[in-house]
Amino acid sequence: MDGRSIAPNASIVMAPGSGRLEISYAPIVLHSQDGIRFRYILEGFDKQWTDAGSRRVASYTNLPVGRYTFRVAALEVNNPQAVSNASLTIVQEPASIRRSGS
Repeated sequence: MDGRSIAPNASIVMAPGSGRLEISYAPIVLHSQDGIRFRYILEGFDKQWTDAGSRRVASYTNLPVGRYTFRVAALEVNNPQAVSNASLTIVQEPASIRRSGS
C-alpha cells in the first residue's frame, strides 16, 4: 500500500489519503505453475472480472471510501474444472472531520 508491504490479515484497512494499492498473489502448488492463469475482481469497485493471464499483481489507485472484497481465482489450463479461490476484505477509511475546539 503506497509503496509499503503489509501482511494480509482478515482485512486490510487503508488510511485516508492512501493512493495506491497493489495486491500480489500466487498459487500454492507442488507442480509447475506454467499452466496456471488468474482472474480477479474487486467487488464494490470493478464491474467485471479481470483476466490477468499469468500476471500475479492487481493494482488500484484512489479507491473511494468504502468496503470492498478482493477475489482471485487460479485456473489450470489443462484442467479448467480445478479452480482455487481466495478473498480479502479491503476498507478505505474516510478522512476524519475535525471540529474546531476539539
